[in-house]
Amino acid sequence: MGHSSTSLRSFALLYLFFQVILAVLFGFFTQYAESTSLEQDTKFYQPLLNVVVMIFIGFGFLMTFLSRYGYSALSYTYLLACFTLQWAVLTNHFFRCMFDERGPIFMLVPVSFVALLEAAFCSGAVMISLGAVLGKLSPVQLLLMTAIEVPLFSVVLGLLERLDVSDIGGSMGVHTFGAYFGLAVMWMQTKGASAKPLRNAIALDGSAWKARYDSDVSAMSGTLWLWVYWPSFVAAMCPPTHFARSVVNTFLALAASGGSVFVYSALFRHGHRPSAVGSTAPSDVTAGIMLVPTRAPKHPGDMRPRGCKQLTLV
Repeated sequence: MGHSSTSLRSFALLYLFFQVILAVLFGFFTQYAESTSLEQDTKFYQPLLNVVVMIFIGFGFLMTFLSRYGYSALSYTYLLACFTLQWAVLTNHFFRCMFDERGPIFMLVPVSFVALLEAAFCSGAVMISLGAVLGKLSPVQLLLMTAIEVPLFSVVLGLLERLDVSDIGGSMGVHTFGAYFGLAVMWMQTKGASAKPLRNAIALDGSAWKARYDSDVSAMSGTLWLWVYWPSFVAAMCPPTHFARSVVNTFLALAASGGSVFVYSALFRHGHRPSAVGSTAPSDVTAGIMLVPTRAPKHPGDMRPRGCKQLTLV
């Protein structure tokens, strides 16, 4: 689905409008975290960089799996992630205050490494939703989707904290929410009379929504970046006592699922040729998402069957 110059101009104007609003909000409602708190936050600097690499490079190249939308996928990943990182800093704090045990309270937003890291997690949810609607929404629709999804993510995050639910690694708040939000948007986009042009376009030129050799290679490079940095993503917000075990568990689960999925494809998917993107990418990502690092097993060997088990979801 090509985008006209008018559509891109509308996207640019809307993006500029949001940036002006964000500039005003940051000017009046934010402050730097106190020096003592900032010193404590320095331990989150490296995990923050790792998660940002996952968002901009890992998810960015993973989204190039469609033959026609590789270049636009990289561009929109970059633009939407930049917007989300700013917007989520504000909404995460706002809804955390709304769900405070003492009742709704108002405080200036403390900008720190932790706030940026939580905003990067929100970017991950947006990237997952983007994967469901890529090539089917206009640039303006993508930006509006992101503007709506970010506050909803903050609501989910606030509710999980209020209910004292441990969601280290974001299995519920990031991955599940992002996936279902993207599917809901896609369902709304492809149902009803208003979606008839889109359905006709897919029927006439279905190749635009398929992969080809170079797009597969590019998407596989994104998968490798995600593989390398996923343990850091899972353990970024872990307490110090659980950090090492969460990293070890994630590495073992990813390693076990990465090779096992080819065995599964060869034995149980007759007529299906195992491929890097079609097999490795979903199995690795699924294993990294589905394992629960907070319920750490008593022995490292327990993580291998847990990682292998996820290949049945591919």
